Amino acid sequence: MKKKELIQKLSYKFPEIEKEDIKYILDSFFDLMKRALLNENRIEIRGFGVLYLTKGKGVFFTNPKNQQRYYIKEKIRPVFKLGKEFKERLNLPFLASLDLGTQTFRLCLGKHYKGKTYYLLNIRENVRLGEGLVNDKKISEKAFQRGIEALKNFKKIMDTYEVRKYKAVGTAVFRE
Repeated sequence: MKKKELIQKLSYKFPEIEKEDIKYILDSFFDLMKRALLNENRIEIRGFGVLYLTKGKGVFFTNPKNQQRYYIKEKIRPVFKLGKEFKERLNLPFLASLDLGTQTFRLCLGKHYKGKTYYLLNIRENVRLGEGLVNDKKISEKAFQRGIEALKNFKKIMDTYEVRKYKAVGTAVFRE
């Protein structure tokens, strides 16, 4: 994710904060992190991970083409180590719920960890299954196809996230 995308997502999550303010806060945060690392401080964010610098050794390297030896000087590298809780959450399987309504189908993906649900995606597709029900008491062919396409799309998304457990709730249209 790029910084611009992060600003966009945060502005959706916190609509009461101006985008310029979010950008300023993020710039300040990253500046503080840079300064901390330049001062060789370790940055620990509980539940997320630790960021620190390590010094790699200098090594001699032989070029296989011309057999010439080179010295690669020591380098300082940033290292990020995931926090235990975050790592556990990442490795949990995704769960899905499907709400198959008369007008809209919804898919919600998330993970359940220590009694709390963390949501990743919430997708809705307008299928308008009710189209034709008033006249014929049947789902029209077009509406049926829209429903099938929405379910295929949801299946593709669920396969991408390797969802194995899901629950679906259907509207009265499916029961009659």
